[in-house]
Amino acid sequence: MIANLCPNTTGTTTGSIGDYFKSFKPTDPSTDLCSVVQFLLSVIGIALDLGGIIAVIMIMYSAFLYMNTNGEETKAETAKKTLLWSIGGVAIIIMAKVIIAWVQIKFDH
Repeated sequence: MIANLCPNTTGTTTGSIGDYFKSFKPTDPSTDLCSVVQFLLSVIGIALDLGGIIAVIMIMYSAFLYMNTNGEETKAETAKKTLLWSIGGVAIIIMAKVIIAWVQIKFDH
C-alpha cells in the first residue's frame, strides 16, 4: 500500500483492526505515520464493507416491500424509491473502493 512511505510494511492492506494493533510498535518512530495511515485505511475499509452489507440488506428489504404492495401504488412507489437509493448507495461504495485502490496504487509507484 504505502510501501514507499513505510519501509517496515509489506505492501498489503488486508487484515483487521486486531492485526493493526498486533503489529503496532510505539517505540519505533519510523512507523508512527505509517501506523496512523494503516489504521485509517482499515477503518475506512471496514466502514465501506459495513455500508455494502447495509445496502444489500436494503435491496432485499425493498424487494420484500415490493412483493407485499398488494396493488397499492403508494407502497409500490416507496419500494421503488428504496431500491433506487439502495442501488445508488452500492454504486457510491464501489466508486469509493475504486478511488481508494487507485490512490494506493499511485502511492506505491
